[in-house]
Amino acid sequence: MSICLLFTPLHALKWGSIFDFASSSNLSSPNKPKEGSTVCAMNATCEGLAVSYESANSNKIWHHLESNIPLPLVEDLNKDLQWHIVNKDFIDAKNAHLYMCYLGLEDHKLLKYLLVSKIIENGKFSDAEQIISPCFEESSCFWCSLIETYVDIGDLPQALELFLKKRCDSSQLSKGALHSLIKCCTNLKSEKQGLQVHKILVQGGLDSDFVLATTLIEMYAECGLLMEAREVLDEMHMRDIFAWNVLCLGYADAGLDFEALQCLHLSKMEGLSPNSHTFVVALKICGKANFLEKGKELHSEITLKGLEQDSFVGSALLDMYARCGLLLEAEKVFEGLGEKDVVAWTAMISHYLENDQAISGLECFQKMQSKGVLPNPVTYMSALKACMCLGSLTMGQQLHSDLTEKGFENDVLVGGALVNMYAKHGWLAEAYAVFEKLPRKETNSLIALLSGYVEHGFDDKVFNISEGMQKHGVSLDPIVYVLTVEACTNARAFHKGLNIHCEIIKEEFESSNVVNSVLMDMYAKCGFLAESLEVFDDAPTQDVFLWTTRMTCLLEREHYKEALMCLEEMQKDGVSPNSVTYICALQACAHLQVMDMGRSVHAKITAAGFDEDLVVGNVLVDFYIKCGSIPESWEVFNQLHNKDIASWNTLIAGFIEFEVAQDVPTYLSRMQQDGISPNKITFLYLLKASSIIESKEEGRRAHTEVVKLGYDGDLLVDNTLVDVYTKLGSFSEAYDIFDKMVFRNVVSWNIMIAGCAERQLGREGLECLEQMSVDGVAPNISTLVCGLNCCTTIGALKAGQALYSNIIKIGFEIDAIVGSALIDMYACCGQLVDAQEVFAHLQIKNDAWSAIISGYEKHGQNEKALACFEDMLAQGVSLDNVTFASILRICGSVGAVVKGQEAHMMVTRAGREDDPLIATMLIDMYSRCGCLTDAYDLFEVLIDKDIVAWSALIAGFARYGECQKVIYLVGKMESSSLLLDAVALLSILTACSHVGLIDLGQSYFQANAESSVFSVREEHYNCMIDLLSRAGHLEMALLMILEMPWEPDTLTWSIIVGACRNWENSDLGYDIFQLTF
Repeated sequence: MSICLLFTPLHALKWGSIFDFASSSNLSSPNKPKEGSTVCAMNATCEGLAVSYESANSNKIWHHLESNIPLPLVEDLNKDLQWHIVNKDFIDAKNAHLYMCYLGLEDHKLLKYLLVSKIIENGKFSDAEQIISPCFEESSCFWCSLIETYVDIGDLPQALELFLKKRCDSSQLSKGALHSLIKCCTNLKSEKQGLQVHKILVQGGLDSDFVLATTLIEMYAECGLLMEAREVLDEMHMRDIFAWNVLCLGYADAGLDFEALQCLHLSKMEGLSPNSHTFVVALKICGKANFLEKGKELHSEITLKGLEQDSFVGSALLDMYARCGLLLEAEKVFEGLGEKDVVAWTAMISHYLENDQAISGLECFQKMQSKGVLPNPVTYMSALKACMCLGSLTMGQQLHSDLTEKGFENDVLVGGALVNMYAKHGWLAEAYAVFEKLPRKETNSLIALLSGYVEHGFDDKVFNISEGMQKHGVSLDPIVYVLTVEACTNARAFHKGLNIHCEIIKEEFESSNVVNSVLMDMYAKCGFLAESLEVFDDAPTQDVFLWTTRMTCLLEREHYKEALMCLEEMQKDGVSPNSVTYICALQACAHLQVMDMGRSVHAKITAAGFDEDLVVGNVLVDFYIKCGSIPESWEVFNQLHNKDIASWNTLIAGFIEFEVAQDVPTYLSRMQQDGISPNKITFLYLLKASSIIESKEEGRRAHTEVVKLGYDGDLLVDNTLVDVYTKLGSFSEAYDIFDKMVFRNVVSWNIMIAGCAERQLGREGLECLEQMSVDGVAPNISTLVCGLNCCTTIGALKAGQALYSNIIKIGFEIDAIVGSALIDMYACCGQLVDAQEVFAHLQIKNDAWSAIISGYEKHGQNEKALACFEDMLAQGVSLDNVTFASILRICGSVGAVVKGQEAHMMVTRAGREDDPLIATMLIDMYSRCGCLTDAYDLFEVLIDKDIVAWSALIAGFARYGECQKVIYLVGKMESSSLLLDAVALLSILTACSHVGLIDLGQSYFQANAESSVFSVREEHYNCMIDLLSRAGHLEMALLMILEMPWEPDTLTWSIIVGACRNWENSDLGYDIFQLTF
């Protein structure tokens, strides 16, 4: 029962009777009430009421009602309440509430509002709810007051819960409070509560309010309810650009790029002008979706509106260009910014890193600091990443010191970047130290640390066993320590190994050379050679076992000279080498290519009697092969008493390496005659040999043997088979094997995609790339390069740009190989500017020179190609055959015979004049420049005159009207049993046309029209039509045109029309005109 119900009889008091006492009452001031005042009387009465209420003693209640206490004025109650609230006298404030009920004033709006609001302001929310609940209706404005107060103090979840629970009249809440309630739904991503709030707003007629409607759109978009968001927008009576921006951002965040940009279009149709926020969102979409053209269009619009100087718009612009692969444009935008804030600087640094330009990123970071712009945590993250990419740990440590001074070390993001940098460099102790100081152990930081340990090794099972033993107080014996250290070695767990080493020292097991050996091996393979050698130096005794371990550690770290020196040092110390020691010495000699030293080691091996050891003998064979001495390797091989399969495989591998693969099948037969059955490795070498000697027959024979022995289905064997058939031009057979493979790894896909690119099957290659993704096989850099080559073959620009974006996204390095593929792709797609940009940003160009020169050549920019050639020479870059071929071809095209002669001299100095490709290009260059004698002289000295060389020479003589010479050369070529190719046939037809040899021309054309070697093309038909037309056989020429396997083009018709004019055959000319028009 509430206090209000107890005092129901008092409700009959008239308000007038209260005010009748006004003249007899002393008005209280806001100061402390005097004794005997209204407040004191009120307090006394309320104390009694409270006591009586607690005990439910009605006699005491009525005793107080009968007391002669004067009734106060409402103004007095107001002032007294304010005094209590200001002085935070909450107990008296509650008493005031009881006294109001006693007086029947519980419904007085002014006093109720004052009481409730003041109690709420003092943080007594639960008490306020208790006071309101029994006294006021649920639709009361006092609930709204409580909700407003929750909003004001930032307790939005509580405000939202109360608002929905009491279903308050939204019209009684301020728009600011309603806005906050909707934002609360947005932050909580609570679509259920959001829908309820929206419903209440509709009931209160406030859903059409512009600000609230815009906030509703944002809430629905954040909750993923884009249809509802669009409905709210559509129902708004007046829409401005802010509402459209909110919806646009919602679409963009959901990945609906087209719909997002459509919002921009629709807002313009409504006559709304986009603002800076609109452009920022639109540019973000263009960058993410690689909508470069749309981005450029927005850039123009931004410039017209004068928003280019806006920091946020400028940052979005440079972000868009950088994400679309145009870093130079991004730099221009950045330089054009008026005031560059930390956001713009950070964005630029980040994009340098994304484009694999870590040096530029660090330079940008330093320039930013010189301009007085203070880095923020994100800036430091990017700078640390740049240090990691460059391997500059010194710079990273400087940044660490700097950010520590600025108080950023404990920032979770910065700390994670520090952990990552140190872990990537193997400084696991430093990474762990930073990680331990982080206030929150974020997942990214933990992953960075664990990645560092994985990179250096981790063997959970062994570690868990050893740690579990120690936790239970079990002492580890030396063997357990050895196994644990080996686990660290295999998994590269240096930190764990370091701790174990300390434990080994504590347990005094360091005197065991078995333990020291595995410790040395662990340190060496973890990259700590100095510590490894320190263990060797600290060992009580250095026996042959430890010396050999020292050598393997030095070989592991590629200290080949130092490893070789160990052989002499250990013998000086009186330690005799064993067979493994000599094997290490031979491996060092092979790497250093020191034949004499190797022969000396061989002599020591023989003297020590280790030449009978088959393993040592196999290594000797391998050493001589790697040093290029096939006769000595064969001699050692023949002296081996018990040759095993490893011996034969070593010999065969050597022959393949030194391109004498044609002998491999013979040695395979000899091996089988000696009773040695080939294994999987043998067949892999045999398959490789068949591709080198370009023998489909040998490849198929090896394939048959592979199937017989059951090696088909093995991933390595299947990959090799696909590769061999692809290289031999049997693409259908390659695909059949690939299609039947149960498991395909990234190598399998790379072989297929590369094969498609080589055979100009770019579309099929891109389909493979797509299917590879569907199968869940992650691409590596070779995959993406092969994909770019496929794009090049079919001019697929968008696909190529997408692959480029993927390369950047994954974080692969844009080196000379990738750069060359990109340049080729852009050049073949007509985007020479982009090709130039890629070339300009390559730090190491190497093969990219050939690609850019070839690109210039394809686009007829021969002067630039030659200028690039001069730059290559000035920078001392070695020219490969492809570059020489391009330059010679360009010289021939423009008639630059002097430059061609210079290139010829360079070719001679480089010893490449005998290369078939170079020799043919020299013939072609001289013949195109009219130097037919020089071309013929070069041709005559060729040892292997292939069809390409013949065609180049014949075409040259045909070009300059040397028809008799052409006929002579064709006859000579045919007498050497070579078949015509398309170029040679065109040259013959051209020569016949010039001198009117109709019969000869027709005979060659007819003989090759059905040729299986090549297809007769349109230019051959045109040449034959020209031959007939020149001779006046116009009807025959027209008949040939009508029988062409494709529609004749303008050139074809112009040939015969011109002949009609020359032969004054106007009737036929008119008939042809009627046919064509």
